[in-house]
Amino acid sequence: MIAQKATAKKHWKLLLGDKNFAMQAGYQEQLLKLIVLIAIPVLLGFAIFNAAFDFQSLAIIQFVLAVLLVPIMLSCCFRQIFSIHVLETIILCTGIVAFQSLIIFEGYANGGIYWVSIFPFLAFFTVGLYKGWPWVLVYLIIGIGIVCLSKFDIINIAYTLDELSMFLTNFLFYTLIAAVFAGIREKQQFELNNINKQLSQTQKHLALANKKLVQQVHERTTELSTETQKHKATHIALENKEKQFHQAQKMESIGTLVGGIAHDFNNMLSGINANVFMIKQNCKDNPNIQKKLAAIEQLVFYASDMIQQLLTFARKDNVELKRFNATPFFAEAYKLAELSIPETIKVKEKFISEPLYINGSSTQLQQVVMNLINNARDALLDTTNPIIQIQLEHLPFDKVLTSTHPEMKDTDYIRLSVRDNGSGIKDSKLKHIFEPFFTTKDTGQGTGLGLAMCYGAIQSHKGFMDVQSDVGKGTTFSIYLPVQQKQKQSPKSQEVSSPEQGHGELILIVDDDEALRESNAEVLEVLGYKTLQASNGLEAVQAFEQYQADIRLVFMDIMMPVMGGSEAGQHIHSIQADIPILFTTGYDKDKTLDGRHPLPKGEHILAKPFSIEQLIEAIQQHLKPSV
Repeated sequence: MIAQKATAKKHWKLLLGDKNFAMQAGYQEQLLKLIVLIAIPVLLGFAIFNAAFDFQSLAIIQFVLAVLLVPIMLSCCFRQIFSIHVLETIILCTGIVAFQSLIIFEGYANGGIYWVSIFPFLAFFTVGLYKGWPWVLVYLIIGIGIVCLSKFDIINIAYTLDELSMFLTNFLFYTLIAAVFAGIREKQQFELNNINKQLSQTQKHLALANKKLVQQVHERTTELSTETQKHKATHIALENKEKQFHQAQKMESIGTLVGGIAHDFNNMLSGINANVFMIKQNCKDNPNIQKKLAAIEQLVFYASDMIQQLLTFARKDNVELKRFNATPFFAEAYKLAELSIPETIKVKEKFISEPLYINGSSTQLQQVVMNLINNARDALLDTTNPIIQIQLEHLPFDKVLTSTHPEMKDTDYIRLSVRDNGSGIKDSKLKHIFEPFFTTKDTGQGTGLGLAMCYGAIQSHKGFMDVQSDVGKGTTFSIYLPVQQKQKQSPKSQEVSSPEQGHGELILIVDDDEALRESNAEVLEVLGYKTLQASNGLEAVQAFEQYQADIRLVFMDIMMPVMGGSEAGQHIHSIQADIPILFTTGYDKDKTLDGRHPLPKGEHILAKPFSIEQLIEAIQQHLKPSV
């Protein structure tokens, strides 16, 4: 029932029209223009024919109507003077006059009465079905009124009553046909409007969806860009970490290598030093030999410092820095390094005389100067007119300089520059120049450690190092060291008097190196002590158990096979708690006490190589409490 009622209502609207229906303004304007353009020539045509056949009244009416429609046509075509509603009214009124005049006046093709039935089509297609019905009703009432007036002989009409009856039947039939066509047209137009509205809404939704999609794409693109940047940053960080890891592996390899060499090397240096002391004791009356032996002793400790420097470089240990005047030091260091420069190379040096104090390690800085000058020398092998320029200068704090060297602190610096006019270094190699094992020299001509050691040494002095190079022009290496404020010189301490000789005290010497053990025993016996020897910790414990009552001091190495010095010392102290033990080691003493070899509380280490004076002083300090 509901569906049937809806259908009936739909058909009812189909015949009577829908008041909510409205044709699009552009379409309506085009339709009115078309009607006017057709109506003017049709009216003029009928007017001409009616005038030709002497139907003057009808011809005049049709001509006047055609003329009245001309300004309307011009308004539609060029400039719209009238509104759509006014145009509709004018057109329909013109139609009423034109078609009703056919009833009153005879004329060409009358037959003209049958044209009267066209008006419903004009009304419905001009203003629509809903608004057209009143116009059709008005048109019908006027027609009936004309017939009634003719009955009372007020006016005369050109047709009989039977013809008018036929006219009315045709009019009603064509009105129904016009209503059906107009209803179908409006229904299609209405559905088309709905489809257009739906399309318009869909278009809006698509526009909103597109806008949202564009926004999502933009947001996602931004997120991806951010993620890409993070990925790049992470990738760079991982590459840096990987480089640092490889760098650490290289340094660990160097540390392992140097640490293994250091023990045996320091043992040999200690043995050499002990034998030098014995030779000095036997040649006291020969000053030339004494001088040579003193030089050997200095070389021994210089070699020991170099081993310590390698350990420091490899393990990044803290360096023991001392305050000294850098100006004469670098001048002397240059003189020593100058011996390696051939006469074919011209050297230009410029050193300031102003006293400038730094905290530094003379051994490390001497090696830095040596490496820089040797590098400059090697860079000039194939150079015409080779020149090395060495300059030492004082750099007061300068903000302009800190912009190029942000690592500079708010203090004065001393700068040592070594420049050569060799072939220079390419940019691709320059950025790796301070890396361990990297070298610009040919295979077999460089280890790649010299500049890396220099870089690490200067950093340990809280300074920095840089390089500038132009391919084909040469290279300049510069080191920067912070200048210390001047301090008042403390008076020199008086020379320490010669240590006392031994008085026959028995000392247990424990070392796995037989040559060094024998040399130390011979030195101590010359100095007035008695000695007892053991090659490892287990033998030391057994010897101490046997000679406990006579032994006054244990002089023992830490790192030994079978049983180490630390464990042996614990056993000896468990036997006699107050026995003094003087430990010694050829390894880096700071790394020896890393938790794996703890020493008894209050014990100290004498690092190899040591001078005889240091040994005697340490022995006397350990023996005094028990004397």
